[in-house]
Amino acid sequence: MSAHRPAGTVLLGALLALVAAVGPAPAFAQTPTPSPTTPGPTRAQLEAATYPVPAIPGGTATLVGGKFEVAAAPGSASKATATLVSSANGIIGEQPGAAVVLATSGGGSGTFFELYAVDVTAKTIAHVALGDRIRLDGLSISTAGQVAVAMTAQAPGDPLCCPTAQQTRFYELQKTPAGTVDLVLVRTATAQIQPPRPAATGTGGVADGWQVEASFAAIVLSAVLVSCAALRGASKRTS
Repeated sequence: MSAHRPAGTVLLGALLALVAAVGPAPAFAQTPTPSPTTPGPTRAQLEAATYPVPAIPGGTATLVGGKFEVAAAPGSASKATATLVSSANGIIGEQPGAAVVLATSGGGSGTFFELYAVDVTAKTIAHVALGDRIRLDGLSISTAGQVAVAMTAQAPGDPLCCPTAQQTRFYELQKTPAGTVDLVLVRTATAQIQPPRPAATGTGGVADGWQVEASFAAIVLSAVLVSCAALRGASKRTS
């Protein structure tokens, strides 16, 4: 047996080299390098700013820590509220600023989402209603100064509680003939959702990463079986 140990050692080394060479691909891509911070108001400024809110008694809400609450009416147990949901800094209206989304309620069943364009001091430039009981999926400002709001709104026939229509709305600050500035909806992109298709291998749509790992496991298993057979044959020859 001792005369054949080097052969087994060589075979084991070859197996280890094979494992290292065909190891599974990483399951996730590397995290992209963060981009430099865009100038604009700080989060603390936005969470303490005063916003015009139609649903709030008095028409304005000054946030404290990103939230506002007041009685919906004198002596009422219902509360009118405003909560900062999301924000994004960028160049808007040709100046540093931010886009802000608040979820507001006048004390009833509705939850109204409002989009604000604010300047670098967190003062509101313009605002527009997004809808009642939508789901906010994303908020950003493009290099062209457009505010992109990814959201899920009510499709025809949807109850208010359960929106299903995925879309992205693009808004711009535009001057009106009266000399004021409005947030104007310039276009809406509707998501085209395709039903998932099963993988060509008949795995029912199992992720490609699992297929890679299964193939890798099969290769390693084959190599182990070959190694065992070779060692068994060497053992018989020396016995």
